[in-house]
Amino acid sequence: MPLGHRKDSDYNKKFFPITKVFLGNRMDYKRRIEIIEICKNQNISYVGVMRNSNTFEMQECKVKCEDCYKFKK
Repeated sequence: MPLGHRKDSDYNKKFFPITKVFLGNRMDYKRRIEIIEICKNQNISYVGVMRNSNTFEMQECKVKCEDCYKFKK
């Protein structure tokens, strides 16, 4: 990151294209919906993840976040 006087333009750097977003299992509902909308608008795929009960790792959910009972309000 640039040192010294910082402008907004200092933070607009080229970045590799985002191809998929993983939504954490403890993510706030409102934030989750916000990120999903951004993904839809930018044509970026997304998936919710949950903790695997047998191992200490995350796995992709089989249900879309919008359809999941855990995240319905």
